[in-house]
Amino acid sequence: MTLKSYEVITAGLGAMGAAALYQLSAMGVRALGIDRFSPPHRFGSSHGESRITRQAIGEGGEYRVEQSD
Repeated sequence: MTLKSYEVITAGLGAMGAAALYQLSAMGVRALGIDRFSPPHRFGSSHGESRITRQAIGEGGEYRVEQSD
């Protein structure tokens, strides 16, 4: 059995978890994403009649993650 190591594990791959995982991997971080359910499922926080993810999430420089040297 081969063991793999990760610097970050993201639990939950909804809109925010998937975005975080994408940004981490784009910065070269060894990251793993896991989710309890296979998509699509009805337990997500950004879909359904009473749920909303606003466009403003992630807009603007203050929301970008910058890698420090």
